[in-house]
Amino acid sequence: MGIVLFGMLPEDREAPRDTCSGGICSKCEGYQKAGIILISIRDGEGDRMREARQRARSKHESSSRRNQPFFFLDNPYRTGGWVVVKEGAVERMLQSTPEIWAETQKRRVLFLEQAVWDTFGLPATPETPNTQETKNEKDEKITD
Repeated sequence: MGIVLFGMLPEDREAPRDTCSGGICSKCEGYQKAGIILISIRDGEGDRMREARQRARSKHESSSRRNQPFFFLDNPYRTGGWVVVKEGAVERMLQSTPEIWAETQKRRVLFLEQAVWDTFGLPATPETPNTQETKNEKDEKITD
């Protein structure tokens, strides 16, 4: 296990001494009991993650560790959106993709590309404005 420094610190202050072990905190465990955590990611990250997972699986299967369980940590570029949604609502969202729903039920976390996030009307954050809102604001400026 190593120490992860979460970003640059202004004014050259001392870095936080937190460790990242891949697990979740007790607060997030509570969120996962309440529903499914949805996290917005940059458009295109889903394809990038799938390709990286396939490369890692191929490498694993050709290695001396092929008899050990395969593990791949998804680490997409997050855009700042984060909500907890009731399980039934997420199940309805994923009704056409039962394999993704089955995996989401186990993990209790689902990454959504920003375009999908916007389509579902999930709340935007200041760092990642909702694309539809931005488009409407531009239309208003043009017509004024």
